[in-house]
Amino acid sequence: MSQASIPVMPPFNPPFWYGSFAGLWVYYAVDIDKLNSTLAGQSKSFRAFDFGEGKGLVNINFMTYAGHSGQNDPQAYIDILKPVDSGSKTFPPSLGVEASNECEFNIVCYPQARKPQVPFGLSVRDFIAGNDHTKTLGNYRMAVPCDDRIAVYWGANHFGENKVMTHPFLYNVPTLNNTPTAGSVGQTAWLFTVPGTVNEGFKFNSAQFTCDPFMFSLNLDCSNSPSFPCNASDVIDYSMLAGGASGTRPIGSRRNLFGSFVGHDFATTPARTAKLTIGNSTHPLVSIMNELLNPNPGPIAAQIFQSQPVIAESAPYYVDL
Repeated sequence: MSQASIPVMPPFNPPFWYGSFAGLWVYYAVDIDKLNSTLAGQSKSFRAFDFGEGKGLVNINFMTYAGHSGQNDPQAYIDILKPVDSGSKTFPPSLGVEASNECEFNIVCYPQARKPQVPFGLSVRDFIAGNDHTKTLGNYRMAVPCDDRIAVYWGANHFGENKVMTHPFLYNVPTLNNTPTAGSVGQTAWLFTVPGTVNEGFKFNSAQFTCDPFMFSLNLDCSNSPSFPCNASDVIDYSMLAGGASGTRPIGSRRNLFGSFVGHDFATTPARTAKLTIGNSTHPLVSIMNELLNPNPGPIAAQIFQSQPVIAESAPYYVDL
């Protein structure tokens, strides 16, 4: 079956190359009928995948990443907190190193047109491990709050993401650099708050990683939970994209993460901390999360991906002795 090509505006031609990436996927089991009803509000082309007993999955995918654009326009720094018009034909000026924080709220689903290939009977653990070899199951992006206006523009225009510009994210998450001195254990919890949109107010407490208004916050520490290696690439993302004579149509894209994931199954060992707080922002994502995750069912699994560093600079030493 032939498909019309999706036009891509030059000079930004996919793939988009991430220079670094740290990401967390936290999975919650939700009644399949609720998921399908929520999906139908945006698209009738997808169905939530039933992992058994009438339950499907949503996931919160927090990510912080950087890309090297090869261009640096001082105007980008001046505009950094301005709202972005994702429908504009003029793309925002570029930062030389594009630092982005975003958080997808996804429903794990499949395109109805590919139902004959769907691996029905797949367990949650198999899905987390990357054993959907058909790659028909993917994440439908119900909403993608993001604090980088360039990522908002390109994501909405070229990948069909339901993306919205927010105030800066607040977070304290594990990285190699987030380690106290004297050999103490570093940050183990993924603690982050997704703020309201740039059209809302913004009062923040950087010491507590909180703000008002906000969409939601999550404090997840699963360092006590046994882990296992995962091969989840390609990560399949689903969206709706308008363009051409065909109008709005369902699209998919693939993210290849060059390395192994770390998986956590909370069925036997729940996470040490798993506190999800749904916020007070006026953005529709808050209503969607209240519908699907209130009362909070608690996470059933998680995945983590940390890209490897490319350079390490050791501590300085005295050379005059």
